[in-house]
Amino acid sequence: MVRAGLTDHSSTMSVTNLAGADAAQTARLATLGRLTRGALHELGNPLVALIGTAELATAAAEPGSRHRERLDLIGATANEIGDVVRVLQRVARVGAAEGKERVELSAETAAALVLVQRLIPGRPSELEGSYPIDAVVVKTPPGALLVALVALVLDTLDSAPPGPIRLAVSQDGASASVRVMGARAGEEARVLAATAGATLEESDGGITLVLALGG
Repeated sequence: MVRAGLTDHSSTMSVTNLAGADAAQTARLATLGRLTRGALHELGNPLVALIGTAELATAAAEPGSRHRERLDLIGATANEIGDVVRVLQRVARVGAAEGKERVELSAETAAALVLVQRLIPGRPSELEGSYPIDAVVVKTPPGALLVALVALVLDTLDSAPPGPIRLAVSQDGASASVRVMGARAGEEARVLAATAGATLEESDGGITLVLALGG
C-alpha cells in the first residue's frame, strides 16, 4: 500500500512537472514572439529607406556602368530581404491578436513558398505554385494559415521524392483548398492546420488542406 501511495504521488508529481514545463515553454515562445515582432519592425523601417535610396541612386546612375550594376545588386538584395521580413512579420502575428481576418489563399500560399525558398537551402528551388484566376478568400486567425502552410511545405520537402513540388490552390463550392502531391503531414502541420481552422485530408498520394470560404 505504501508503495502504491508512493507511486501515485510520483505520478502526480510527474503530471505537475509536465504541466509546469508546458507553461514555461508557452511563456518562452510568447516572449520570443514579442521580441521577434519588435525586431522585425526595427528591421523593416531602415530596409524601406534603403530600398528607396537604392532606387533613386540607380535611376541617376549611367546605364551599363559598374556603378549601376552594383546599385542593381544592392536593390535586388534589399528587396529579397524585404520579402522575407514582410512574410515573417505576418508569421509573428500568430497569437498576437484575437478573432479572424479575411485572407486571399493564393497570396498566403505564395508567401509560404517565398519564405521557404529564401530561408531553407537545397530543394526549395523545386517548389512552385498553381493559382486560380479569381481570388479565393478565407477567414482565419491572423498569421495562422501562413504558418500552417509553411509547416506543410517543410513536411513535403522531407517526404516527397526528388522533382518539382506543386501547391495547387482551388475552390469547390463553399470550400477552398491547397493540394500538395506527394506530401506527408507531420503532427505539427496537423495541429497548425487545426489552429487555422483547416483540415488536412490524405488521398491519392498527396495531402489537401481544406478551409471554408470566408466571403
